[in-house]
Amino acid sequence: MLKLLLNTAVVTTLGISATAAAQQPKTQSSAATTKSCTASNTPCPAQEQKTLNKTTSPKVSDVERKTEEQRLKVLFVDVNSVMEGIGTSLDWTANQLDGYFAETEDAKGGAKAWGHVVFGWQPIEGQTFDTENFPVKFKVKARLPNLEDKVELILSDGDDDDFETLPYESVRPEALRLEENSIGAAIQFLSSKGKHVRTSSRLGVSESQVYARTSITYRSKHFEDQVTFNVQPAIEYYMDDGWGARLLVDFGYRLADNAEVRYNVSLRDRESYDDVRWRNGIYHIYATGEKSAFVTGYSSSGELEQNEKIKVYYRRVSTRYRFNALRSWIYFEIEPFVEFGRDDADELDIAPADFRYDFERNRGIAFRFEGHYGYF
Repeated sequence: MLKLLLNTAVVTTLGISATAAAQQPKTQSSAATTKSCTASNTPCPAQEQKTLNKTTSPKVSDVERKTEEQRLKVLFVDVNSVMEGIGTSLDWTANQLDGYFAETEDAKGGAKAWGHVVFGWQPIEGQTFDTENFPVKFKVKARLPNLEDKVELILSDGDDDDFETLPYESVRPEALRLEENSIGAAIQFLSSKGKHVRTSSRLGVSESQVYARTSITYRSKHFEDQVTFNVQPAIEYYMDDGWGARLLVDFGYRLADNAEVRYNVSLRDRESYDDVRWRNGIYHIYATGEKSAFVTGYSSSGELEQNEKIKVYYRRVSTRYRFNALRSWIYFEIEPFVEFGRDDADELDIAPADFRYDFERNRGIAFRFEGHYGYF
C-alpha cells in the first residue's frame, strides 16, 4: 500500500513530468489513488457518488438524506460547488492558452488545470498570533495537450517549486523563506529519456527575479522494489544572483507494505552565495490506513565552506499526522515540532559541544487545512 503512496510523494517533490498524470484520478484506479494520496500532496479521486450510494440504504429515507446534504451545505458553504467553480475557471484559462496551438476546432477544449491551497496556523513559543504564524501556500499547474503534453504552466506562492526543501519536509525554516507576497510563475518543458530518466527545462519568475533552470531526474528501484534511488542534478541562472547548481539525492528503503524509511540530501550553490548550502533529512513514513499516515523526521541544514568545514545552523524534529476527512479532496495535518536554530551560524560547526544549549530552542505545533481543486 505504501509503495504507491511514497512513489507519488517523491515524484511530486522532484517535479517529474509524470506527476500530472499521477495526480489526475481519472486515469487511476480508485484504490491505488487512495493509497498514494495519504502521505503526499496528491488528492484522492472524488468519492461523493460512492458515499451517496451507501446512504441510500432502506434504513435512511430520501428526506433524511436530503436534509443531511442541506446541513452540510450550510456548515461548509457548499465547498464542493466552490472548488468545482475554481477548477472550471482554471480549466477555462488553460484551454484559452492551449487553443492558440490547436490546428482544428476539434483539438480545442482538452487542457486541464489542477492545484492545491494550504492554510495553516503554526504557533511557537512566544509567538502565537503573528502574521508569520498563518502561512498560506498555493500552486496551480496546467498542461497543454496541443503541445503534446510536454509543456506545463505553473503559478505558485513563490516557493521556487520547493527547491529549497527536501522530500517530505513540511515547513521551510525561517532562514530559507522567501519574501512575503512573492508570486512565482513559470513555463516548463518536459521530456522523457527512457524508463528511468526525465528532463525538464523552465523559464520563470521567482524571488522577484527572472530565472532559467534545466534538471535531469533519474529514478530506479532495486531488490524487488525494496530499495528506491532518485538523483536530480540541475543547473540554473538567476538574473540577479547569477549562475547556480543543485544536486538532490533521495534514498528509500521499504520496511513493510505500509512503512518506509527515506533519507535525502541536497547541495545548492549560486554565485551570490558565500558558501555551498546543504540540507539533509531522514523520515519514517507509516500509513495507518488508506486515508491517514504518520511522518516522523529529523532534518538539518547549514553551509559547506571552501576549506571543507561543515557548519550547521538549523535542526528540526517533528511528527506529522496527515488524514483525509469530510471530502475526498480535503486533508488535515497536525504536526508538533521542536526547532533548534542560531543567528550566529558562522561560529558553529557540524558537532557543537551541546546543540541543545548552543542553539535557540523553539517548540510549536502546526495545524493545516489543504484543499485540492481541478480533480472533479
